[in-house]
Amino acid sequence: MTTQLTNVSDTAVWVAVYRALESQRPDAVFQDPFAKMLAGERGFEMVAKIPQGLSGSWAVVSRTVVFDQWIAELIKNKAIANVVNFAAGLDARPYRLQLPADLRWIEVDFAPILDYKANILKNQTPRCQLERWDADLANPAERNHILEKIAAIPGKTLLITEGLLVYLSETDLNTLVSDFSKLSQIQYWITDLNSPAGIRAMQKKWGKNLNKAKATMQFAPPNGATYFEKWGWSVRELVFNTVAGRKIRREINHAGFWRYIGFLFSKEYRERVKDPTKLVLFSR
Repeated sequence: MTTQLTNVSDTAVWVAVYRALESQRPDAVFQDPFAKMLAGERGFEMVAKIPQGLSGSWAVVSRTVVFDQWIAELIKNKAIANVVNFAAGLDARPYRLQLPADLRWIEVDFAPILDYKANILKNQTPRCQLERWDADLANPAERNHILEKIAAIPGKTLLITEGLLVYLSETDLNTLVSDFSKLSQIQYWITDLNSPAGIRAMQKKWGKNLNKAKATMQFAPPNGATYFEKWGWSVRELVFNTVAGRKIRREINHAGFWRYIGFLFSKEYRERVKDPTKLVLFSR
């Protein structure tokens, strides 16, 4: 059993480790009782071998908290009847969140990771109507098949692309967003957006491991969330992940120190690097 990153799906194992570790804390900001079993021994060994492998946990934890809150708000306001999670990975929200029993939740990802998750959670009961559709979203035929199935779903739908866009080229991202934006069912979209400076920092830290697994971080819109206006998406809520992390006391190492010495750098530089990741809820 290899303990190296072997493909992009292994990043989902990495994230599961972060969620498992947060759940074990006495001051945990969420509980994911399934993350440890989903990560498995291999996941913890893999992350331990990656240089600074645990240093990104704060960002995943704060992203999880914000996305959980947005999903809960949309459901409470009866704004959605369905959730479609692209590149769902090892996300366990259908099992751990308080969800209406009639909510339809669809996970889309590669067959191997969906099969793995289904096997690990075979004795667990989701809290909503859960479906898993296997597909390679980079394959036009498979993507179109998935989009045709979504088009047949009645009711307003929330799309989630958590931790996905950063691994796409700009061309592939444009195609994906253009395609799903044609579906009137999808009225809300939750995603995370990395800045160019954020990607450079992550590539410097983890690029060697990610590149070997063909999981190179690529996409970072220079104009942020406004990049998606051409497809009709408007920002309903936007949160800087650094700010979200500070509120729940989960921050990058030495965050206070960097804030303290920030005045030493130019205003232009501070603006460029201060928000490596944005969390966005779009609507239309």
